[in-house]
Amino acid sequence: METLPFLKPQTLKAGARVLIRLDLNVPTQNGKITDTFRIEQAIRTLEILQKKKVKTIVLTHLGDAHESVGGVVKILSKKLKNISFVPYVIGDRALHAVDSMKAGEILVLENLRSQGGEEESAPSFARALARFGDIFVQDGFSVSHRRHASVVGLPTFLPSVLGPEFQEELRGLQSALTPKQPSVLILGGAKFSTKLPLLKKYLKTTDTIILGGALAHNVLKARGVDVGMSLVDTSVPVPTTITKAANIIVPIDALTEAGEVVDIRHVGMRDKIVDIGPATLAPIAEKIKNAKTVIMNGPLGLYEEGYVGGTKAVLKHLAVLKGETIVGGGDTVALVRQLKLDKKIDFISTGGGAMLDYLTNGTLPGIDAVKKSASQKK
Repeated sequence: METLPFLKPQTLKAGARVLIRLDLNVPTQNGKITDTFRIEQAIRTLEILQKKKVKTIVLTHLGDAHESVGGVVKILSKKLKNISFVPYVIGDRALHAVDSMKAGEILVLENLRSQGGEEESAPSFARALARFGDIFVQDGFSVSHRRHASVVGLPTFLPSVLGPEFQEELRGLQSALTPKQPSVLILGGAKFSTKLPLLKKYLKTTDTIILGGALAHNVLKARGVDVGMSLVDTSVPVPTTITKAANIIVPIDALTEAGEVVDIRHVGMRDKIVDIGPATLAPIAEKIKNAKTVIMNGPLGLYEEGYVGGTKAVLKHLAVLKGETIVGGGDTVALVRQLKLDKKIDFISTGGGAMLDYLTNGTLPGIDAVKKSASQKK
């Protein structure tokens, strides 16, 4: 791993204002938080900062512009002392809250997306945020693929470093960049376009690529197989190299919305595929069994509609694998935790899209912004 500007806690002075970007964007249902994985990961960094007696100002987002991070702070407060929340992002009231902080305290600001300027990466918004800190710590790996103000804008205004959890993410993903062979890449989800760059890269270096979800539907359709009314990403065509690739496994049977398991060649024009079928699991299990590295990102069925049987079955196979296992993507990670397989997977990434982009490009906009900031401060 290249030398990057990581936080050195021993250099922090008591009372310093540390502005930190975390990703506390956790899944919610009917206003209730359903999985706390990202919160748990963030606590470790916050504990490090509290021990150094700095003033920690937390930036995060949650869902869209209308959701409040107040509920997240309630969960954090069960594990951390001297933590408070202010329902503002920028402005005099937020600044007053920061100025009133004592050493060792943590202040969480309101949802970044509730204020215009974050997603547009407005320099004025980044500058307003920078008023709160003496140093900026980027510890939100899972948002660092986005060119938002709190990701690429803030490092232009403050001395910046990558945080402890960010460092753990990069360490955990190193073996996925150069996987031991034989290796297997399992990709699911709805957006073929977002995973196409990774597919192209790993097609040349991975022994087996297993596709599920709409990704598989795209390839099946490109191969002339009727997928009926199943979800297909029409934003990009499927390259011939992928259509003809012998090392790509797609479903040979499928579960339809009607509750029937059908041969993939017999999907009707009104059928909707919602998950992989049992016959598809056999070749997947065989490939996994002999692999030295397995990388998985995204569910193999329609997760949002509750079709998780295929994904759960594959995860159970990963749990007993002797080779290295790396899993990422919010929905997939949620299922890992639901099955209580956390300790049986070698590395679980907090990132979905960020993991994909990092494995594709070997860097992220958030990393590049911090590197640039560090080089300018020398």
